[in-house]
Amino acid sequence: MAAALLAFVRSVWLGAVVALLALVVVLLSLGRVSGSWAYLHLRTRRRFRRRSASRTGEVRDQRLAGLAGLLPEVEVQEALDRSGARIAVLFDGRAWSTVIAVEPTGVVVGAEAADAGVPVELLRGVLDDPEQRVAAVQLVTVAVPSPAARLPVSEDPAAFSYASLLADADATGLVSHRGTWVALRLEPQRCPEAVERRGGGAEGARRTLLGATAQLVARLDAAGVATSALDAPAVVAALLEAAAAEGTSRETPGQDAVPTPPESGEERWDHWESGGVAHVSWAVRQFGRPGDASAQRLADVQATRASVVAHSVTFLPTETSEVLVRAFVRVAAPLPVLTDALAQVAATAGQAGIRLRRLDGAQAPAVLATLPLAPGGAS
Repeated sequence: MAAALLAFVRSVWLGAVVALLALVVVLLSLGRVSGSWAYLHLRTRRRFRRRSASRTGEVRDQRLAGLAGLLPEVEVQEALDRSGARIAVLFDGRAWSTVIAVEPTGVVVGAEAADAGVPVELLRGVLDDPEQRVAAVQLVTVAVPSPAARLPVSEDPAAFSYASLLADADATGLVSHRGTWVALRLEPQRCPEAVERRGGGAEGARRTLLGATAQLVARLDAAGVATSALDAPAVVAALLEAAAAEGTSRETPGQDAVPTPPESGEERWDHWESGGVAHVSWAVRQFGRPGDASAQRLADVQATRASVVAHSVTFLPTETSEVLVRAFVRVAAPLPVLTDALAQVAATAGQAGIRLRRLDGAQAPAVLATLPLAPGGAS
């Protein structure tokens, strides 16, 4: 009798444990936390903790010290193309990238030519090359609402007084300083034969990428888009500008301005922060029209109270003939006006029919996804 009772109790206990485990599995599969599936939320938290624990603040290339928390392994090198011009080649330990500037940069009004007239289909076509097999091609546009374009906006009340006036007017009339870049990424393992034909190893990879870059520049020029492949100083400047990590200059009466090196930044759960400026990023879940991966649509997402508004569209090859499109929006603003800037982004995106998903827990990878590196995006 006692043995039977003990067996019954054990079976009940075992059944309860199994039921509890089944409930946990169901909750992880079907439950949602902050708009995402529970298991994805747990994975994001695990990756966030891992990045926080491993971040050292060191950087391989001292010119990118302001991006130490984002690009610790990236090194900006230079190589000569066939014409003898110096072209920057970025290496992150696994792949190589080049950056092409789309001209002209400078002042624009509203969303006009936000993608500088770059034919998106032409960029997608880069992935069709059967030999060079580029791993990613990316279009990045960074706009700085005036008069913040060349000012340390986090310390300049006048810049945001002007922005407040603009906020009362039609947002399409917003004056901005804009920079547009196209980045190419080459992973040698994707095109070993092309790399080997050009000498193999790092040199072969660089030459293969330079060839793909030259072809894209020629195609863009033929399409009426003025471009130039950047050298190392220009790439460093572009990365720092896109990340709003250019540093500031402090003046003391009677003395020359002393440049202040940019801070390396810190990732928090809901933003990336550097130098008193917070960066918040979103993944684009849907453009204005289903299947419309137009960079021009992203130009409608604006924020007059921001230091920087960045848009990125990256095209990646797949095992099939389909092209994977990843798009991101990032806004950077001083903490006192961040809430207003985020509200403006949400409002303008909604008006344009663009659906965004905020990337809390992955804000550092999201900043990377909006820099001209063709990294493939944030998860």
